[in-house]
Amino acid sequence: MNELTLGSLYSGFRLNEIRPLPELSLEMYTFEHEQSGARLIYLKADDDNKVFYVGFRTTPVDSTGVFHILEHSVLCGSEKYPVKEPFVDLIKGSMNTFLNAMTYPDKTVYPVASCNDKDFANLMSVYMDATFRPNVHTRPQIFLQEGWHTEIDENGTASCKGVVYNEMKGSFASVDTRGFEAVKQALFPDTCYRHCSGGNPVNIPDLTYEQFKDAHNTYYHPENSYMFLYGDMDVTERLAFLNDEYLCKYQRINKAIPIALQEPVCNMDKVTYYPAAESDKPEESAYITYAAVTGTYADTEENLAMSILFEAIASGNDSPLKKKFLESGMGQDFYAYVMDGIAQPFAVFQLRKTSADKKDEFYKLLMDTLTDYAENGLDHQQIAAVLHQTEFHLRRGNNNGSPAGLGYGLTMLDTWLYGGDPAAAITFETALANMKAGLENGYFENLLKAKVLGSKHTALVCNLPSYTLAKEEAEAEAARFAALKASMTEEEVAATVAQMQDLIEYQSSGDTPEDKATLPKLSLSDIREKGTELPIEVTSAAGMTLLNHELFTKKISYLKYYFDLSALTPEELPYASLLSELLGNISTAAHTANELRCEIGLKLGEFSCGTGALSIEGDIDHCIPQFTVHTATMDDEIAYSPAIVKEVLTSTLMKKDEIGMIVLQSRNGNRMRYINSGNSAALGEIFATLSADGACNAALHGLSYYRFLCDLADHFDERYDDLAAKLSALCEKIFTKANLTLSLTAEGQISKMDDLMASFDLPAGGEKSAPLAMPKAAAPAQGIAIPSGVCYVGKGGSYLSEMKYNGSMQVLSKILTYDYLWNEVRVKGGAYGIQFGCNTNGAYYMASYRDPATAPTLNAYASIPAYLRSFETAESVDQYIISTMAGVDRPMSASQKGAAADHHYFSGMTEAFRQQIRAEILSTTPAQIAAYADKLEALMQNATVCAVGNKEKLEAAGLETIDL
Repeated sequence: MNELTLGSLYSGFRLNEIRPLPELSLEMYTFEHEQSGARLIYLKADDDNKVFYVGFRTTPVDSTGVFHILEHSVLCGSEKYPVKEPFVDLIKGSMNTFLNAMTYPDKTVYPVASCNDKDFANLMSVYMDATFRPNVHTRPQIFLQEGWHTEIDENGTASCKGVVYNEMKGSFASVDTRGFEAVKQALFPDTCYRHCSGGNPVNIPDLTYEQFKDAHNTYYHPENSYMFLYGDMDVTERLAFLNDEYLCKYQRINKAIPIALQEPVCNMDKVTYYPAAESDKPEESAYITYAAVTGTYADTEENLAMSILFEAIASGNDSPLKKKFLESGMGQDFYAYVMDGIAQPFAVFQLRKTSADKKDEFYKLLMDTLTDYAENGLDHQQIAAVLHQTEFHLRRGNNNGSPAGLGYGLTMLDTWLYGGDPAAAITFETALANMKAGLENGYFENLLKAKVLGSKHTALVCNLPSYTLAKEEAEAEAARFAALKASMTEEEVAATVAQMQDLIEYQSSGDTPEDKATLPKLSLSDIREKGTELPIEVTSAAGMTLLNHELFTKKISYLKYYFDLSALTPEELPYASLLSELLGNISTAAHTANELRCEIGLKLGEFSCGTGALSIEGDIDHCIPQFTVHTATMDDEIAYSPAIVKEVLTSTLMKKDEIGMIVLQSRNGNRMRYINSGNSAALGEIFATLSADGACNAALHGLSYYRFLCDLADHFDERYDDLAAKLSALCEKIFTKANLTLSLTAEGQISKMDDLMASFDLPAGGEKSAPLAMPKAAAPAQGIAIPSGVCYVGKGGSYLSEMKYNGSMQVLSKILTYDYLWNEVRVKGGAYGIQFGCNTNGAYYMASYRDPATAPTLNAYASIPAYLRSFETAESVDQYIISTMAGVDRPMSASQKGAAADHHYFSGMTEAFRQQIRAEILSTTPAQIAAYADKLEALMQNATVCAVGNKEKLEAAGLETIDL
């Protein structure tokens, strides 16, 4: 890229600022398109994983979810790309590293990313055309499909269907969604934040097609847009594309979309309700939240400091503020955090699983305790520990596996959207320096006094359980649409039925060859010949096996400790899983729990424990269960890792009060997993019947583990002595050198490892155990009922009686997920998500997500063979191969490469097998895909079904159902 000159014009874009961001190794270029008013930031970076987004300020005026529906709908075909679902076609045929769209409380963003230049240009083109020239104005079927529509069945019963409608029904089953919306309503009664931008299912059917189209016309204009580019690219080429293809056709309209600031209010008596299960006890199922607006988007340093403060005082059970509430006996859990990313960030303090009559007591204790901290001082060591870990994460630039540029771009909107400095949202060195310098001089005490205790903009919300709400809402929905139908004339009923039939025909019709030809495509020649290298050297350190991964890691050392659990009995596995939740979070002989958290924070960037079972290639009867301790440090601090890990593993004290609280919290968290992620929970129960690793993972994390936690919580006092003895004995059994394999991912650190691990003198232990022969589980419950209006429908089995694994199964999974099942279950059925997959160890599976139906989805699963039989006539599978390879070749961080290499080492997946799979993917033919039809038809006769969701819908589908 040629040097750009400040003040110059590039394809209609005026370059207004050039700013180096040395702490991030970036350079920021700020542009404005003079004719249309579009804003654009380019972050120049030495990174080939390029990112683009176009975003809009979208401020809801009601809770119909119009912007959420638009987010879905504009990706359903456009003027240049008139295919019905270009978004899905891109998933099927692109090398993208990120492709999605997101609706926030006040903005909607459409980001893409790719390492391939041609693919990146294609993605930009499709997304620009989708947002500025969508077919939503000429195809009302898109609104009916993605938003909502009335259906009248063969019995004359009217009901509501729609993808976003069902997505939000699933979301509103969550106590957290209901509570968050209530807090926003209480804090911001006069601004856009009082509305649910995603859409409240009660309000979504109020949205008309005309209002929907008007919203696009009003908000999706370049003058209301925010565009972002990141990575190593010729930015002038990208600017020319944006101008020549789109922006040159627009003029400024001088119509600003304001985001008003709420005048301070004090709303301390807000009450809301969430759907509770019969097993939820009234006296311990309320959630009480105090919220205080702490400033504005411009207070970037203070907002970061507040997050650090709350992490220090409330993240662990022994953190001072959280401990205060847990010891009070008021509730089972407590959280504090800052809700930012909006114009007026607010602090949240929430007491969970409590009683409604504790409201006043909660508020008084909170205010008294915070006042004491402000006046008499905070624990500065704990804050220093969180500061250390925060700096570690900010310097590393961790973005949870997403492209680094995406994290920067989205975070910049936290200020940019409101007219603030975009760079202020992502830079941190000055802010952290100020915090460190002021730590001992009242910085955080003054922050607490001014921002929380001094806030005049507050709310107190009680979110209470209702045992009839789910039924009442279902009945209200049914009554609403029954009344709607009753009010219709015969002609209107006929028109509604005709509209429904037209929608079905639209959904069932394919794209024309001419329309398909408009989509930009990659070819197989765009795929690189070799896959990602996963370096591994099997060596030793102080006599212990060490897996060394020599990689560039930005001066960070990732040191993992894998302990083999194969010597455990099936009955001991849930205790090992509980142990992973306890270690590092409760006291040791040398430190209280809070002191330990401080020690970890001051010396390590990351510390975590977990359990899981790995499959063994070619062996479904045995597995390798592991207890893993993960640490990450700066290179010059790696020596702290073995010392802290040894302390945690060998001297943790099994204190009754500390364990009891974590048991309660873990039980509650596992319950929420079924409500929020029922698809993975259902598949976990199915996998338990198919292989040893599936059965082992179910014992560690599945329904049986949840039942184990429930039983422990209900009988904790009488079982504590036995529990403590078992956990202590388990530590001695697990944490031995014989069970340990080390893993190091770093650059140039291997020479230190012998000396580093010399003092890691765990007991030797006996002989290393053979892989665990874990018996497979019996058939799971077909239905697991939760208080929700939607379902998560899983089905699966073993394919080993008909075939062995082949890389073409990955292509098959893409085809079934994003072609057949997408059309049948998502498009026609209204589910929010769907998946099909095959793993290398013999399992095939499928599951829906936030699905309004059960029986129709199972029928769609049963028709998979019929669909595949027609696939041999398809013109090509190249697009599916390309998208499959996009997943195989997805960019990986150094730590991800190390983890993947470890997984392959333990499971026995050789490099030759990986290359074989790659070759099989690339050589997949339509005939191979069609040939799976007969095999799957035979297999599915004995498939296992497990669905999580609405009890009436599960039972209506003929599933034997149990309550969670």
